[in-house]
Amino acid sequence: DTIDTSTVNLTATSTVAEGGTVVYTASVSAPVTGSPVVVTLSNGQIITIPVGASSGSVNFAAPNDALAGGSS
Repeated sequence: DTIDTSTVNLTATSTVAEGGTVVYTASVSAPVTGSPVVVTLSNGQIITIPVGASSGSVNFAAPNDALAGGSS
């Protein structure tokens, strides 16, 4: 049996305000065949690249921790 290997590129929104939305996108160089590609991020979010597609995305709410640091 031959095992096919693919490289998955992961990108994210470059800047986001506190409480805003970060978009994580996973992409491959050619459309997925066979079965979907599932990427699990370290924060628990899951990106699925469906068969026939070359990318998939997930939205994640950035923490709104402006007050977490306390008063200065």
